[in-house]
Amino acid sequence: MYTVNVDSIDKKMVLCENLYSKTGALIMRQGRLLDERIIPYLKRLGVTSVIVKDASGKVNNDPFCEYDIKGLFADSPFSRSEPQRGENNNRYERLRKDPRILLPDHTETNSLLTLKEIDRNNPFDLLREEVLFMIQNAVITFSLEGRKNVELIQKVVALFEELLEGHNEIINLLDIKATDSFTYQHSINVAVISTILASHLDYQPGEIKTVALGALLHDIGKRKTPPHIRLSDKQLSLEDRKTMELHPVLGYDYIIRNPIIPEEAAFIVYQHHERLDGSGYPAQLKGDEIHPFAQLVGMVDVFEAMHANRHYRSERNEPVEIVEYFMSLSNTHFPEKLVRVMLSSISLYPIGSVVQLNNNECGIVIKSNSNIPCRPVIRIIFDRLGFPVRGERIIDLSHSDKLTYTITRSFG
Repeated sequence: MYTVNVDSIDKKMVLCENLYSKTGALIMRQGRLLDERIIPYLKRLGVTSVIVKDASGKVNNDPFCEYDIKGLFADSPFSRSEPQRGENNNRYERLRKDPRILLPDHTETNSLLTLKEIDRNNPFDLLREEVLFMIQNAVITFSLEGRKNVELIQKVVALFEELLEGHNEIINLLDIKATDSFTYQHSINVAVISTILASHLDYQPGEIKTVALGALLHDIGKRKTPPHIRLSDKQLSLEDRKTMELHPVLGYDYIIRNPIIPEEAAFIVYQHHERLDGSGYPAQLKGDEIHPFAQLVGMVDVFEAMHANRHYRSERNEPVEIVEYFMSLSNTHFPEKLVRVMLSSISLYPIGSVVQLNNNECGIVIKSNSNIPCRPVIRIIFDRLGFPVRGERIIDLSHSDKLTYTITRSFG
């Protein structure tokens, strides 16, 4: 491996590091075969040099290639002949941080993104491109089939590309981005998940577009929330909590002034923290008083927050905890139908993510089970002692003879 200036990139090089945008979004994953066409893209993102290696032999550049476990872990820190004493406890933490784990499902995901002409000198176009790339990755993460569902990926990206054609929504996104990167990424994820669910609920195209827009802007009121409150990693005081709970009102006041944005999208912004039993805010609305679109986005807002790693907690919630939480609040906070559609339509264990089983074995999720979202299909890669598994060993946790297996930890 060696470091080269981006101007020196050619077809004989393979990327040896993950590349991230300034907002923390993954823009290119380790293992990609590079060529000269990528140079302007990297320079625009402020990348001046990259770590590469020469592409020796055949390089599989097909985003739909099968997993190559042997090659993937050939030089893994776990491929030694015997485990070192005292290292078993941090084995999974090291595994989670190994970027090669996610390589099978995410390599070359940007090859699915075909955008309209981009003006590299236009800041609106540049942000639009970044947002659409993040949207594509969110679809891959949260859809049941991951990147294999090319039709869904292209459909969702096309919807948001149309949505972001005008400068209005781009300016709104710039406002969110300037607020903080957590809110920016969260808003994009909520918009993607809400769009997928709206499709499963057979919403009309215009309704899906409104849901997508309202979800994208649902937290725009936080731009007026003081940073020391918005970014606090401690429990808020009663006074600070009241200030935080003003963001739906502030967002609605901002959105409603724009005649281009549909009124239903503004309702999403205003009502996404309302709950069926009247326990929400800011107006303590109940039942049908809450717009159906706001009920949907409000549920997804909570789901994404539980699913994601947040700055105010060390670990995200495990999927089984998420399922139990939403089932317990079905028909009190969120409509039962929406809860069931979400839990059967959204991947709780993204394809390509790493999980640890109750017998200490470790594997990669290769398929989701929509009927039993907490029990996916796993390819075992390390045995209970940390040794790489020879050959292919697949466990479908939904099968009756595999009910003794449970997932104790997931690494996203």
